[in-house]
Amino acid sequence: MNEDLNTFSYTLTHDLKTPININLMIGKFILEKFERMNDHEGIRDAQSIIQNCDRMNELILDILQLTRISHQEIETTKFNLSEMVQHVFNEIKLNTKEHSCELNCMPNQYVNADMSMLRIAITNLINNAWKYSSKKRRG
Repeated sequence: MNEDLNTFSYTLTHDLKTPININLMIGKFILEKFERMNDHEGIRDAQSIIQNCDRMNELILDILQLTRISHQEIETTKFNLSEMVQHVFNEIKLNTKEHSCELNCMPNQYVNADMSMLRIAITNLINNAWKYSSKKRRG
């Protein structure tokens, strides 16, 4: 059953990646054309195409990551969740220049959990919060 799920996940993600990347290239080409024409509505539409293609590529990576971690043994250990959250936030902050965010996290919150799996979840949560807070501020 697990092997079938792996095969399905990899096939699905591989088969989706090519058309998404083709649409991404087309979107970038269209964006350049509309920018030269100074067509603001066209620019907005092309940016929407690019953002949606980027989001689909992120979802594909999430599927592949989920497939990989589903085979790992869960190893629980006690660790400082606050430090992990702060570290992940700082990594994302270094790699994201579009806008700034602020993190309010209670210090010294310890949990018993699988560090690698929780790190993936925390990273996805903070990435999503960062993205949606940028849209909220722009909109």
